[in-house]
Amino acid sequence: MNVNLVEDVEPFFKENFAAAAMSASNEYVPALAAALVSLAQNASAEHNYDLIVFERAITAENKRILKQLVERKNISLRFVNPAPVLQNYCLPVSGHFALECFFRIVSPLVLKRYERLVFTDCDLIFKSDVWDLYHTPLEGRLLAAAIEQVWPAHLRMPESGFMDYALHTLQLKNPYQYYNTGVLVLDLKRFRQTNACRKLLEMADGKSLRLLEQDVLNMYFDGQFCSLPGEWNCVDEGSFSACSGYFTPEEREEMASLRARAKILHYAGAVKPWREETEAAEWWAYAKRTPFYELAQKRRDENNSPDFAPNRRDIRRYGINYVLYTLVKLLRHLTWGGWQKSVTARRNTLKCRIENARRFR
Repeated sequence: MNVNLVEDVEPFFKENFAAAAMSASNEYVPALAAALVSLAQNASAEHNYDLIVFERAITAENKRILKQLVERKNISLRFVNPAPVLQNYCLPVSGHFALECFFRIVSPLVLKRYERLVFTDCDLIFKSDVWDLYHTPLEGRLLAAAIEQVWPAHLRMPESGFMDYALHTLQLKNPYQYYNTGVLVLDLKRFRQTNACRKLLEMADGKSLRLLEQDVLNMYFDGQFCSLPGEWNCVDEGSFSACSGYFTPEEREEMASLRARAKILHYAGAVKPWREETEAAEWWAYAKRTPFYELAQKRRDENNSPDFAPNRRDIRRYGINYVLYTLVKLLRHLTWGGWQKSVTARRNTLKCRIENARRFR
């Protein structure tokens, strides 16, 4: 892991600031824009906000538009590409999940001048000031997150296999104590001191995981999160129509209560407002304030919203990667010591990229 491949990021403000980050692809810019506008709308004029987008392919024009949307005297927006830090790891991606999901895991290393950070997904809207979330007491823990509200319904779905997955793949001591990492408060300093970033990436390397970095974080910390109140990550029930029949009456009542007092509303499931017709008036109200509103409408109406475009580069390079994999396999038998370890790592990376790309060919 070579952190020196990424630019050194200094805090934009010297004092009185909250640092918040999101990860996104160029395909998700309409969602990112709505999230950033909602954050800025609920920000206090009394504080400063250092906003960072972790990305690897957002166009220069889209970056210009996003900065113009949210920047003001007390709000800064910058873009950082942490992908080079991950280049030696074979990280699982599938469906609407992609490499961008793992950017939060390396944020403590990339933002080495920072001590604390709020890191969120971009498929959400803020209804309260992120300043309050940033100053959440961590009670001695490395990170804070809210319990995943939909997880119990997943566990009850016999055809899903989630209970077996939680017990045997994730090896959770309590399968119901599973956190949604779409909203995190991170103690970056302690992450660096404990070498947690490297350990998390090594745990994910070459693995087959359903919910990617969320599974890795739950495996590694196994309930040792500081628990955020549910209103800081209120999952939109409409995003999980497939498991709606598996909620208990008490859970439905609690989710409705959380939505009524939500501080962050998270469209965490596969059903997104910009992808399908769903009740999401609050999200559309923020989207309408961005230049990407019509694009989001078009994608929804045509039911043609691209995902994070997982494996797009690997799909294009499938043949090349396959040839390289064959050559590296042969080379492994002709090397020894440190060279063989390096070649083996390269072989494993290529193998993972081939297998991931094959699912989307």
